[in-house]
Amino acid sequence: MTDPEPSTSKLSIAAITCAFVGILFGPAMFIAIVLGHLARNETRNAPHLKGRGLATTTLIVGYAWLAIVVTCVIIAVSASVAGKP
Repeated sequence: MTDPEPSTSKLSIAAITCAFVGILFGPAMFIAIVLGHLARNETRNAPHLKGRGLATTTLIVGYAWLAIVVTCVIIAVSASVAGKP
């Protein structure tokens, strides 16, 4: 008997989709990060599922986006404070 064709984790697909949407619509990126972590755990615990790379890519994009947003907020607040007498 042969093993069935491995399928891609649905959580991985949802995570990468949310990451792409999150680039344009920021709040979706938080959902993408959560789904990325869930997908990595799912693919680690179920070896018949593919999609670990998608989940990892989601986490990289999500945390990079988060770092950029935090940096922009810090710069904006610093500029606002520095501009006041």
